[in-house]
Amino acid sequence: MTLVLEKEYSMNIRRYLPDDISEITELFYNTVHTVNLTCAVKCKTLCSDP
Repeated sequence: MTLVLEKEYSMNIRRYLPDDISEITELFYNTVHTVNLTCAVKCKTLCSDP
């Protein structure tokens, strides 16, 4: 399956393969920790006493 994002860009999407699990796990881990870090920084900025 090909997903056309813009005229000059496209993304090929293939079926999941069992060997993909390490990449998927790393992507999930990094995404969760990036979101948590971003939220923590924003919360600290918003909630800090003047």
